[in-house]
Amino acid sequence: MFNNKLFSMNYRRGNTLCVLQLWGSACFQHIESYQRRSLAPVHYAPRSPDVSRADDQYLSKEKSMGIMSKLGQQWRKPTGSLGRLLLSAMNINHSKLTDWALSHISIGRHDTILDVGCGGGATVQKLARIASEGKVCGIDLSEESVKVSNRRNKQLIKTDRVEIRHGTVSSLPFSDAMFDLVTAVNTHNYWPNLVADMREVLRVLKPGGKLMIVGGGYKGGKNANRNEKFAKLVNIPLHSVNELSKLFSMAGYADVQIFEEHDRGWICGTGTKPL
Repeated sequence: MFNNKLFSMNYRRGNTLCVLQLWGSACFQHIESYQRRSLAPVHYAPRSPDVSRADDQYLSKEKSMGIMSKLGQQWRKPTGSLGRLLLSAMNINHSKLTDWALSHISIGRHDTILDVGCGGGATVQKLARIASEGKVCGIDLSEESVKVSNRRNKQLIKTDRVEIRHGTVSSLPFSDAMFDLVTAVNTHNYWPNLVADMREVLRVLKPGGKLMIVGGGYKGGKNANRNEKFAKLVNIPLHSVNELSKLFSMAGYADVQIFEEHDRGWICGTGTKPL
């Protein structure tokens, strides 16, 4: 059931990402209820009031499914004004999650770092502050994300401390053994082939370099039921602690570690490229 009070509270506070999740979940429940009732349009002439209601319900279902399809596309590849709104929300809502994840790894001042799915560029900016004499690259499939990240990191780009590129994790436009660290914050669920793409990341890591995958929701964590419904809604997988650990191993990483913040529903996995 849609929680109007929670929706209004988050809207007033500017929690855009939460607002969209609530809206998306409501649409999902709406679609699911009609699927259970197996409603379908029936056309008679003349139409009775009951048939009219069935048609209206079917159209409402179709409209909700269309909305969710568009929302899923935006989450995967932000575009236009809605995409910019999502990117702004992600920068805000992913900040504490990113800080928590970064507390589990060591970053050197001279490190070269790649952020895969850099979105609005906030994580790139954080990493550049830590690797204060190194270089941070960001890559994103969305051209809108590249534009927003470039704007956010304009000064760092001028001094050649940051570089943002358009591209895909499946074919990274970087040389072998280039990075000390590769990060992915709430993006790995959208990768086309997770194991193959993790192997592509392995290629660009230096021996001893790390991949850090961060998720704001996972199977078995807090709000798992809500998160799994939302994942189904936008057609992405969610992984458990054991599943994520296995993916790292399958992709060829050593020293795999999985960290949980169960009360917040956060997960962070790290793996090292063998020497």
